[in-house]
Amino acid sequence: MNEMPTFDVSSIPQEFSPLRNLDDVDNTQLYEKDSKLFVKFHTQAVLHPANSTKAGRPIYDDVDMITIRTPGSQLTSIVSPVKYYMDRFGDKYRLWKSSQLEAASGTPLENFPFLFTKPSMIAELKYRNIFTVEQLADLSDTGKQSIMGGHELCKRAADWLEHSLFAAEDAEKADLKVQLATMTAQIALLMAQGAPGSGDPAASNAAEAPAPKKQKAA
Repeated sequence: MNEMPTFDVSSIPQEFSPLRNLDDVDNTQLYEKDSKLFVKFHTQAVLHPANSTKAGRPIYDDVDMITIRTPGSQLTSIVSPVKYYMDRFGDKYRLWKSSQLEAASGTPLENFPFLFTKPSMIAELKYRNIFTVEQLADLSDTGKQSIMGGHELCKRAADWLEHSLFAAEDAEKADLKVQLATMTAQIALLMAQGAPGSGDPAASNAAEAPAPKKQKAA
């Protein structure tokens, strides 16, 4: 039986693109109508599961997103991280980014319990370029003085971050204790099953019972 021939994927040139035709048309021609598309950039808070679990509080990363729509169509709409479209809209993105603040990573102010019922304070902090609880906790003395009750607010933020970290560590320790107890119980069960006479009690008793004596014929 003939075997199917194998194909080495690494033999494909890196510059190969399935979107090009046999005449090797440049991508600029493929995307020449991009100028007619509606393109909008925005920053979206995306939850970081690993960092959130480690810190014991929700940690978000600011991710730059792109929205692409076709004029006159309500069906064609793309919302995606902008990094996947840098080859097509890189210039527009860099122009937009130059006017934006540097993306911050941390816990948004909206997740700080002390500010749950204080939307006006959140708005004031954002106006002063403070977007996360971490930034608030690390605010300089000059920054604290520019905010009414700034020293107390920053101390509350620092205390909450510290408490969240300790709570996360305690939860991790408790989880490890549960795992250890489960493993100990499983090991004890396996050892008990492997010990002599640990099988079926009825079968064990039958095996240990003496064989009946044979009677001599009269």
